[in-house]
Amino acid sequence: MNTLSERLKYARKLRDLTQKKLAQAAKVSQGAISNYETRLRASPRHLLKLAAALKVNPLWLAEGVGPIETQPVALLTLQDNSLANQTAATWPFERISIADVQSLSSEQRHMIEDVILTWTRNSGAG
Repeated sequence: MNTLSERLKYARKLRDLTQKKLAQAAKVSQGAISNYETRLRASPRHLLKLAAALKVNPLWLAEGVGPIETQPVALLTLQDNSLANQTAATWPFERISIADVQSLSSEQRHMIEDVILTWTRNSGAG
């Protein structure tokens, strides 16, 4: 599968979804799905919504890079103060706490992880 349209169609069929069902799940029009699959639209602005609805790695969907399945997020359970202090010292976010992230659903954490992964790989970082 060399194109986004091929990967989108493959993932949709893998999940046993019609274009209409995928459109409803991703909250986009069925026409948009059809256009992506027939290459009338090359770069979907709803890529993350489509990846989330299909439960696939957005980087795989966009570029064919990495595994098709999203990877589980491993969260630390902070029971030890020294571990908590060590983690706080390396935590990369100033306005988001570890507790904030832990309060999200698994699906929400997966989406955030996939976004960060996509951005870091596309920017050459990581």
